[in-house]
Amino acid sequence: MFRTPEEIKRASAGGEPKKRLRFKKDNSVNSDSSSSASSKKNSGGELRKKCKTKLKQQSNISMSTMSPDLESFYNPNISHHDMRILQSLALKKRETLQYQQRSYEAQKLWEEDRKSLERKQEEKRKEWKSYVEKKRKRENNMNTMRMEEVKQNLRQAQSLLEARLTERDKRIEEMIQQTEGKKIRHSIEMKENYEKKRFLAEANHLERELERIMQYEECEHELNEKLKKAEKLRQRDLKNFRKKVASTNKLEELRHQERMDELMEEDKFMRNQKMKELQEREDKVIQRYMEQVRQKLQAIKQNSMHRELKGQQARATVRELEEGLETWQDHVMLMQWDALRRSEANAKLLLANRRLRVECENKERMIQHSRRYRE
Repeated sequence: MFRTPEEIKRASAGGEPKKRLRFKKDNSVNSDSSSSASSKKNSGGELRKKCKTKLKQQSNISMSTMSPDLESFYNPNISHHDMRILQSLALKKRETLQYQQRSYEAQKLWEEDRKSLERKQEEKRKEWKSYVEKKRKRENNMNTMRMEEVKQNLRQAQSLLEARLTERDKRIEEMIQQTEGKKIRHSIEMKENYEKKRFLAEANHLERELERIMQYEECEHELNEKLKKAEKLRQRDLKNFRKKVASTNKLEELRHQERMDELMEEDKFMRNQKMKELQEREDKVIQRYMEQVRQKLQAIKQNSMHRELKGQQARATVRELEEGLETWQDHVMLMQWDALRRSEANAKLLLANRRLRVECENKERMIQHSRRYRE
């Protein structure tokens, strides 16, 4: 029996899923080959998705246009079995042609996508290269600016150190001059104070000695007055006694006279003894005062010699201080030169370390960039 064109269409519509399954298998094989050929998984997945969508659209278009062509096989002189064979052969031929066309288009699409991806990767690589070059230039500029800042800070520190050292030397010289002037003024003031104290002490001592002599004289005057009063009283008592004993016998008068003579002699002896003691005390005081004056003069001479010796010692100490100051200034200059050398060496070492670190960082970046580019 012969089939109508509607049956042929239904048969072709019924055979469509098989073709789709076969196309899916072929497309998966093609996608596997394209994914194995590509180096990145993400790019291969994107290409497979794009190819699948485009091939599905083309397969739908081809299947829609395939049914009218099969009507050309309808012939009443050909048996139904032969017609079925011819239809199957025509379908297979058409499927092979469509599969070849689809594979060619898929390969073409894959090539276009691969080229566009390569162009994008090349653009990204160029952008990354330009970004890296700009970053390197910026870092180099920053490093040069930092090195200039370090050099400027070093120069400022050196100039500040030199200014401070000159100021310190000036202050030291001023302090030395002030200390020398103070020492001289202090020595002069000490000498004047010592002379004033010495003269005051001598004046006080002389005043005390004069007061003591005046006290001795007053005591002597009082003693003489007392003796005169005693003599007057004695004379008065003697007169009274004579008046009283005028009526007595002569023996009592003579005995009384002898007693009075003895008393007078004792009184005279006591007066002489007191006068001798006063004279001896006065002589001792004068002698002691002269001895003290002589000792003071000798002490003044010794003090003058001692002051001269101290002046020599002071001049020697001043010379020693000047020599010590010169040695100290030399030591300070040596320390300054050592500090400058150390600072220059540290600056050079810091510069070398920074350069080495920058080179290492640049090498690491180049290695990373090369790895990224290879990936």
